[in-house]
Amino acid sequence: MPSQRSIHLQAVNARLRRKREEVAMSNTVQGKRVNADANKYDYGMEPGDYGQDADGIWHCITPNGLVGTLSNHSVQEHEDGTITVSPSILVWNKEERYHGFLERGIWREC
Repeated sequence: MPSQRSIHLQAVNARLRRKREEVAMSNTVQGKRVNADANKYDYGMEPGDYGQDADGIWHCITPNGLVGTLSNHSVQEHEDGTITVSPSILVWNKEERYHGFLERGIWREC
């Protein structure tokens, strides 16, 4: 019988696949602000999400699913709860990368 974590990871992977399809069809993706509680960070955020942890550090998951922190960026909070980040956000690993902007909660790929 699959574990709860295994079931959760399968669901996250399915959402990630759908989000990647959405990104491929459009240059922009609506992001979502979430509570980036450090204890839930790895499992509580999905592609496109961004949030601030208890220490005031902003975190994000790019639309293609890469995990990043915005500690080297300027983050402007807007009255509606969205954020604008500058300069552009660049996150990569051995297999893929994301380079784009987060403006008023909307991700836009470079």
